[in-house]
Amino acid sequence: MPIYYLPQLGDDDPLDGAQSFASDDTSSRITALKIEHDFDRFRFTSQTSFNTLDVENNYQGDHNLFALVYGLPASLFATKETNRIAYSKEQTRFEQELRLSSLPGDRISWVAGLSAYRDEYDIVNDANNLVFQWAKSVIYTFDQTNEAVSVFADARIPLTDRLAVSGGLRYTSETKEFDAEYDSTGFDAIYPGVVPSYSEKGKETYDFWTGKLALSYDWTPEVSTYVSVARGYKTGGFGVYSSLMAYGIPRDTYEPSETTSYEIGGRASLMGGALNLSGTIFYTDLNSEQIMLFDFANFQTRNANVDAFSRGIELEADWLVNDNWQLSAGVAYTQSEITGLPDDAATLNPGLEEGDELPNTPRLAVNLGVGYQATASELGWTSDWAPERVSARLGYNFQGERYFDAANEGKLEDTHLVSARLGFDWGNSELYVFGENLLDEDYFITRQPFGVAAGTNTPAYGVTEGRGRTIGIGYSMKF
Repeated sequence: MPIYYLPQLGDDDPLDGAQSFASDDTSSRITALKIEHDFDRFRFTSQTSFNTLDVENNYQGDHNLFALVYGLPASLFATKETNRIAYSKEQTRFEQELRLSSLPGDRISWVAGLSAYRDEYDIVNDANNLVFQWAKSVIYTFDQTNEAVSVFADARIPLTDRLAVSGGLRYTSETKEFDAEYDSTGFDAIYPGVVPSYSEKGKETYDFWTGKLALSYDWTPEVSTYVSVARGYKTGGFGVYSSLMAYGIPRDTYEPSETTSYEIGGRASLMGGALNLSGTIFYTDLNSEQIMLFDFANFQTRNANVDAFSRGIELEADWLVNDNWQLSAGVAYTQSEITGLPDDAATLNPGLEEGDELPNTPRLAVNLGVGYQATASELGWTSDWAPERVSARLGYNFQGERYFDAANEGKLEDTHLVSARLGFDWGNSELYVFGENLLDEDYFITRQPFGVAAGTNTPAYGVTEGRGRTIGIGYSMKF
């Protein structure tokens, strides 16, 4: 649940939020090292990264939202004894990749290598909730470790001067192991069936192949087309939260997800390379796609697998008008549909049915941009502290209607966002000013259904508003 949910009744404007306290403290650190060396016949690359993420949340569910949904006075949810969610997460991730690849200009381009990662995260949830005490007024811990090793190879081989075949394979072995504990904090004495405490652990290993095969044809040196087919895979897992622990019942794992994608596309570089065009028609078959179900009657979530497809078209254009000005545009049209559901999915998530669209998949998306760059001397800036280059960009992004949830109950309306950036580049450092949502548009980024308002037939939602007009300044350095 987001920290700052606002209550919304039907399609009315959201009500004012009401929380006695809310804090979100997130910090992350990223360390990366890349080593590259060219030998006589190949290039060696080593990439190493280590990331850490620490999150501390301490907040309340919105008083007015709970009052709207459950028909209780908002004042009952105003104290930490009746409404509190404390959440902490510590995560570390180490990744290492070693690869050999062809040198630039080689007739056959190829890459082969080995990659591995280890991901650890520890979660502690200490919460209190007046309505769902047996499930939410608990101390819950979840620790999981993921480890994976992959070997991969990819190559592009010219068959004739114009026809080429390319393909790649990756074999991965991934292991997930978890340990979880539940403490009812005494509510087992009040609610029948609830256990005082419960712990469980599990381990699963997934071995799988992914890959891609493509055939491309160069009609001219500037125009080419291609067809491709690819197989993707997402491992299954355990889910971080399980309300079944309150009753001493082990959680079910969710299944792996497989995708098969087909594409037909083309690229063109015209006007001496100043105008670049590309287009793709795609169809993706999703087998056991992983989604989140939400039972608003019991305030519980659950992972589930559904079958679905998505298909559409994407077009992009980039035009370098002259040495200073550049125009860009992109448009995507996507249709998606859920075609198969678990037997109990509609019971757990009311409104979910075959034919629903996939969450957060707009039918239409458009982006437009205009950019400008010039040397400082071109602009008459010749002082000692003048930058080498000045750049500016104005962008527009449109996202059409889409749904926040798999049941297609929480519709998100069209979004129009305008952004801008002005940068001053000294070669190894840059000072920049940026603006986001310059028109200060009101829009939602989440719209979670909560059934109907108490005593009515009017839908109730918890919504999160997107950030309003934002102006900032930044500075970056290269070493």
